[in-house]
Formats: sequence, C-alpha cells, structure tokens
Amino acid sequence: SSQTDSAYKAAWAAMVQKREEVLKAYDAADNRYRTEMRKIKNHRSRRFRYWFRRAMYFRYYKWREMHRGAWFLRYRIRHGAKRGTSDYNRLWNQWKNEWSRMAALYRSMRIRLRRRLHQVPRRSRDYAYWYRWYKWTVYKSRRYYRWKAAFARRRLARWRTSFWSYKYGDANYNRRLRGIWGYWLRRWKAYIYRMNYWRARVRKHRLGRRYWRYSFRRSMRYAGRGLKWIGWWIRFTRRRQRIFTKKGDGNYERLEKEVAAWTAYRQRYVKVIGARIAYWRGRLKSGSRAYRLVDRYYTSYNGRESWRTVYRTLRSEEAKAWRGSPDWAKVKEYRGKVTAIMDEHAKKWEDYVGKQQKASRKYIYGYRHMFWWKYYALREYKRGWKLATAKKESSTADADKAEAKKRYEALVQRMTADQKGLVHRSWLYRALRGTIYWLGKYYSWTQT
Repeated sequence: SSQTDSAYKAAWAAMVQKREEVLKAYDAADNRYRTEMRKIKNHRSRRFRYWFRRAMYFRYYKWREMHRGAWFLRYRIRHGAKRGTSDYNRLWNQWKNEWSRMAALYRSMRIRLRRRLHQVPRRSRDYAYWYRWYKWTVYKSRRYYRWKAAFARRRLARWRTSFWSYKYGDANYNRRLRGIWGYWLRRWKAYIYRMNYWRARVRKHRLGRRYWRYSFRRSMRYAGRGLKWIGWWIRFTRRRQRIFTKKGDGNYERLEKEVAAWTAYRQRYVKVIGARIAYWRGRLKSGSRAYRLVDRYYTSYNGRESWRTVYRTLRSEEAKAWRGSPDWAKVKEYRGKVTAIMDEHAKKWEDYVGKQQKASRKYIYGYRHMFWWKYYALREYKRGWKLATAKKESSTADADKAEAKKRYEALVQRMTADQKGLVHRSWLYRALRGTIYWLGKYYSWTQT
C-alpha cells in the first residue's frame, strides 16, 4: 500500500508508539542497574561487574532500536514523501532528531566507559574488553559529528549561492544573511576557544620543550584560522557592497563603515598576536629549536610583507606602468623584494645540494630546485628590462640589464663548474650543457 494510505499511517503511528515504549523499558532497566551499582562501593566486585555489564547491554539495545527507527525514517523519506511537503519536513526533522538522540547516547556511554577504564587494571581482560566498547562509541560519535559538520557546510553553500539572487533588504535576504552570520560566528567562537585552550597549555609546560612547542604550534594554528576567518567576512561584505549597492547611496556608506570597522579589528587582532609571539621570543634562547619555531611566526606577524602581498604589489605596479602611470621607484623596490625571497629559496637548496653526493638522486632533486629559483629571479629582471625599454626609461632598463647580466653569468659559471667530474654521456652532464646553451640563446641580450 502507499505511504499516503490511512491504514499505512495508522500502522506507522502504532509502530512508533511501540518503539517509544520499548525505549522507555530499556531506560528503566538501565536506571535500575545503575541504582544497584551505586549501592556497591567496591567496583572490582563480581556484583558490580555484573550490574555494569547489564547496564551497558541495555544502552546498546537502546541504540540498536533507535538505529533501526532511523533507517525506517530514511526509507520513508526516500521512497514515499515528496520533497517540500509537510510530511517530508516532519519526517526529515524526526530523522535528524533520531540521530541527535543517538549522539547523546554515544556521549553517555563514552563517559561511563572512560570512568570504568580508570577503575580496572590496564593489562586486565576487562580493560581490553571495555576498551573495544569505548573505541566503538568514539568512532560512532565522530562519524555523527562529521556528518553534522558536513551538513552545515552544505547548507551554508546553498545559502551563499542563493543569497545573491534575492533583493537587498527583503525577508529572504535577511534570513539568509542571519544564517551565514550564525555559521560564521559559531566557527569564530570555535577558533578562539581552541586558541585560548592551547594558550593555557603553553603556560603549563616547561619552556621550549617538546610539549611546549606542540601546544604553541596548535595555538598559532587557530590564531591563523581566526585571522583568515576575519578576512573572509571582510571579502563577503565587500561583495555585498559591490552587488547590492551603488556608490553614493546610504547602504553603500553603511557597508563601507562595516568594512572599515572589521579591517581595524583585524589590525588590532594581528597586533595582539604579534605581541604574544614577541613575548615568547624574548624568553627563549637564540638558535634553539623552540626559538626558530617562534621566530618564523614573529617574522610573519610583526611587519614582514607576505610573498603574496609583495608579488601582487609588483604586478599591479607593472600594470600601471604599462598603462602609462608608472612609479619606477616602487617597481624597483618590489622587484628587489621579490628576487630577495627567490634568492632565499635558492640559497636553501644550494646548501642542500652541497651536502649530497654528486650526481646522486637527491643531488639532482636539489639541483633542479636551486636552478629554478635562480632562473625565476633572472627572469624577473628580463621582465623589468622589457617593460623599461618599451616605456623608454633608460636608467631603469640599464640597471635591470646589468643585474640580469650579473645573475646570468653567475648561473652559467656555476653550471659550467658542476660539469667537471661527470661522464660526458651521463644524463646530468647533457642536461647542464643543454641548459647552458639554451640560456645563451635566450639571454644573449645581456651581452650586447
């Protein structure tokens, strides 16, 4: 019969009622056994072990019945109820409620089993038995929370995609905006809670030791996620301003103030994180493992421009120069910053190559990386020379050409020297010789 028949609905209601009665009976048995357990002070006695085992069995029986009911609901949702109807929404809410009830059951079992594992000897048969139960509850609860988080992300993605099709300020717009803001705020609270939790752990461990470094790294991980999350909201607000408003009206100015407030908050956030890093950096011994860890964050949070910022600034200034409004001093400054970062990477791989056996697999691996970073820096000055030549900026063109010539000659000299000692028919010798020939063809302009 169809799921819309009155007989089917009556049978379904009777089944649901019977299932609730069975669940109440399981809860009553569990409470009875727990009451008996409280009367026994010796948790290693045979009677205590018996009552605990019976209580856990009835917890499992309850889960089994709830799990069966959830699958019945899933079948009705997929093979009978039409999406969007009141029956579908009611069944969907019941299905989610059944899963949340199972998650609460996992939590209660997990707490009891953890307490029991602290009571029995670690190498005993009881410990091994209940430890398997404990891992089962952990697996099930994590699976539930993974599903819940994935469902929230999918819902947010649907809301974000449909958000831009509504009219600014109407009921659907405001409802979707509240949902997006609620998700953003929950994630923000989670990041800040975790950051503060690991900050407290940092102070509990001995300075610079292994667990101190682990806790510090975890605290900085969530500090960085919080920073990126602020940037996401700023970009989302900018997009709202660009799509829904026009420059000059009141809504545009209101969103402009909101962006300015969030940007100022982000600056204060970075300042606070940078002050914490500077505090720990000042307490650690220079050159130690913990100092090097903290120093990496110190250079990121205390005024150093990121690679992305430097690279984008250089490209934007080059675009302005091509359009006819150049700032050659700024172009020169940021080209120097970009090539300095590339030189750092090349130096790292150059040191790596120096420690390997010549022509070995690791030597070739490191040599390839070293060459590419040196070549990227050389190519930057070729790019600058072409731009300055096209715009008839002779001083900048001459400076870029001189720097490119110096880097080209140094690279060719290094590769020529590295050919010595290699068999001429070897792959590495032919690769070096062919690369030198190719560089001579494409960078012959540096020799004129």
